[in-house]
Amino acid sequence: MESFDWPVDEIYREVRNSIVVIKSKMVTMGFFGPSTQTVQGSGFVYSDEGYILTNHHVIEEADNISVRFWNGSTVEAFLVDSDPYSDVALLKVDSSKIPDNLHPLELGDSSEIDPGDRIIAIGNPFGLAGSTTTGIVSQTGRVLSTQAGYSIPGIIQIDAAINPGNSGSPLLNFEGEVIGINTAIESETGNFSGIGYAVPSSIISKIVSRWLENKEYHHPWVGIIYEEVTQETAREGGLEEVRGILVKGIVANGPAEKAGLRIDDIILKVDGVKIIDGEDFLSYIELNKSPGDELSFKVLRNGETIMIPLELGERPSPSG
Repeated sequence: MESFDWPVDEIYREVRNSIVVIKSKMVTMGFFGPSTQTVQGSGFVYSDEGYILTNHHVIEEADNISVRFWNGSTVEAFLVDSDPYSDVALLKVDSSKIPDNLHPLELGDSSEIDPGDRIIAIGNPFGLAGSTTTGIVSQTGRVLSTQAGYSIPGIIQIDAAINPGNSGSPLLNFEGEVIGINTAIESETGNFSGIGYAVPSSIISKIVSRWLENKEYHHPWVGIIYEEVTQETAREGGLEEVRGILVKGIVANGPAEKAGLRIDDIILKVDGVKIIDGEDFLSYIELNKSPGDELSFKVLRNGETIMIPLELGERPSPSG
């Protein structure tokens, strides 16, 4: 039987000094002259070399980024790289200016977590530095639609309170390992309403390892627009169960068009893995594949099942 005597205080003392406050400032030109907008979020020390992880949206379009450590010292940070598709950003500060009594936080394996697992989030909600909250994993493999129109797969859904200022803070397991970066909350008011989200460490580690090698990270891309299979679609296609995704659009000259996928195809399996819905589809490809990998699609077309090989491409940059 799982014990509920969690050492939350011990984990907090172990990691609290590694959590930082991040402030990004952007200067905009208005009718009455320049004005400065400030965004505050959280982050954490990732390595002794001065690398810090946070959310992309915390530092997006920033002209100046500063990091405040546990002892109150504030240093300038530089952007190494950021990825709007996963809402992850890597910053760098002068390692000689990192205060003592902290250690980099290690990334754990988010693929090992399950619904019901206990988690801890430590961040700076509403500017209240070092705030701790606990909860459980509600579900894994979610797809989070961002305000910018991107879909982030593999998301961890949690019930821990994630409020403004928590963005970029670490989501920890009870071994003190980072299993995600808290990135958003589901609320019309912008305040906590019982659902929080985190980008999983499995995605973060893939991206950051490329950046640390001075290489770009490219997300795998199929090049389709799809919708969920409905009962009506399943009945018309002769499916015994409601599952799969229905192709509704194909990007010109993209991987799907080159492979021969067609509108109204129903994708049932990828590499032998059953696709229940769009979350399954996106998460499988993002978490397991890279551009250039060849996949095998099991497709229902006009009542017949066919196999289609497809080579993944690179997802186009947000700027096009």
